[in-house]
Amino acid sequence: MVKPRGAVKELLEWARKNAESEIATKVTKRRVPTPLIEIQERLHLDDPPRWIEGFDISNLGDKFAVGSSVAFKDGKPYKQYYRRYRIKRVTGQDDFAMIKEIVG
Repeated sequence: MVKPRGAVKELLEWARKNAESEIATKVTKRRVPTPLIEIQERLHLDDPPRWIEGFDISNLGDKFAVGSSVAFKDGKPYKQYYRRYRIKRVTGQDDFAMIKEIVG
């Protein structure tokens, strides 16, 4: 392979710099929130997560139990996917079984 010289070498260097600049511009346009970067690093993911769902259980004694779910897309709340569930099949205070019911 022949190494480029002179004007060709200079043109190739300009092309490389332009490509780097273009990539940097595209990356900064899609700013990833810092918490997503932290999640990516702590979970050793290749990319930051784009979709996150969270579940929670709340109950008043053994009688009334509800579950809820929230969703985030690209680090922002995605409220049309927020849900509230009435726990019907689990009795007592078994949060793991209740989460299994609402996730299922």
